[in-house]
Formats: sequence, C-alpha cells, structure tokens
Amino acid sequence: MVLSEVNSTRIPFTKLRVIPFNKYKGAFNMALDFYLAEKNYKTKIPILRFYGWNPACISLGYHQSSEMIRGSLIDDKTIQCVRRPTGGSAILHSQELTYSLIMPSEITGHKILYEISHQLMAKAFVNLGIDVELHRRNEKDNYLKKGAETFACFNRPAYTEIKYQGKKLVGSAQKILSGSILQHGSILFDRDQDRIIDYLEVDDNEKKSYLNELRQKSVALEEISDKMINESELGELIIKEFSEAGVNRIYYQNPLPEEIEGAMKLVDQFRVGFN
Repeated sequence: MVLSEVNSTRIPFTKLRVIPFNKYKGAFNMALDFYLAEKNYKTKIPILRFYGWNPACISLGYHQSSEMIRGSLIDDKTIQCVRRPTGGSAILHSQELTYSLIMPSEITGHKILYEISHQLMAKAFVNLGIDVELHRRNEKDNYLKKGAETFACFNRPAYTEIKYQGKKLVGSAQKILSGSILQHGSILFDRDQDRIIDYLEVDDNEKKSYLNELRQKSVALEEISDKMINESELGELIIKEFSEAGVNRIYYQNPLPEEIEGAMKLVDQFRVGFN
C-alpha cells in the first residue's frame, strides 16, 4: 500500500473515547479489553485504549496451546502468562505500547478496521521520520499449522501489517463479538520481546533458530529511530492522526469504577496456569 493511500485516510465515525496509557497486570488488561468490548453496544462509541504490562507477560492467542511454554519459568512477580480473547500468536509484552481499539460492528467491518487503524498508525510513524509500509497477507496462510515457527506473533503475518524494510513493527489481532470488534496490538520499543524464546519448551538449537528468525522478521523502534519517545507521546501522535482523519470529538476518560469492577470479575478466565 502506497503512502498516498495513508495520507488520504478518512474514517466512518466522528467521536472517539480515549483511555490514556497505564500499566496493569496481564489478566486484568485482557479482562478490561473484553469487558469494554462486550459492553460497547450500550454507548456505540469507539474506544481507543493505550496500556502497558506490569510485570512482563506472555500472551497466547485464543487458539494457541500452552504446551510450548515452559511453565516452571512462569511466576506472578516477574513473568506472567495469559490467554488473549483475540487470535494470533504469542507475544512477550515488556517494553512496548499496547493498544486496543473497540469498534461497534455497525460502523465498519473487521478487515476495514485493520486497514483504517494501520493506515493511521503508519502515518504517525512516517511523521516521525520512520518510512514504514503497509502489507497485506495471503488469506490462505494458516499460521496455526506451522508450530513453533510461527508461535511468536512477530514471526507470522496479519491481514494487514505495518513493516519497516520488510520487518514487522506492529503486531495486531482481532475478536469479533456480537455487537463490536475488539482489535489490539503491540508496538515494540526495544528487542526485549526476543526473550519469549527463553520460555519455549524446545532445545537450545531450536531456540537459536527461532531467535534468528524472529530478528529477521521483526523490528523495534529503537533500531530504526534516533528520536526518544515514550508510550504516552506515541499514543498522542496516533490520536492526532485519528483527529486529522475526521474524528472531531475526542475525549479522554480513564476506566470507570463499574468498568474496573466488571473486568475484575473476568480476570480468572484469561490467566494461564501451569502445574
């Protein structure tokens, strides 16, 4: 996709709720995304949420088996493990900006949502001086049948994805609910995501091979930009692109008490335990 398409992006809604950046435990992050998406039919207002993870956390795609994770290395204080409500492959969330975008399904379809969000993010990166490109994958590709080769998210393609010189910069996945679409993804700040290899239940030779492939297929912001930027600043640049694309009513609102309470009731279903 050429940059002229990115620059001409217009989106089919004018109001957006933004939940500012904050860090939470992994299971709560997933529970809050899911709760907000389930209840979105009430307000029918799109939500853009930015967040981080404390402590670091491995998230598995909804359909992924946890058997490839070395459970003895997972603990509640330094590295947790959760299952996302969305599909896709595993990610180690650490030094990154994670986003979730919740869209009433009556506004747009899931493929268009990928394109809208990735076009706007791509424009934000271009304005930072990072010459990214948008790519579409072959829809017949089935990453679930490729085992460890695509177990890590940044080793496999999404429907549309943001790349820098052929390497993946943003990993995203979706869940289609009855009244809304939940899309969330990760923007890497550094190479700490590579540590996911240490938690795989494979031998050392396989780890070296998978690590080499991960580094060949993914890239982090620190590798391609000299500009120092934090999570909140990057989030604001993305919000600016939504505004310039036609969203003229953007308001900031932290999770409400009833939203936190509702999410807390769901956290257990996203935790991954190991014997």
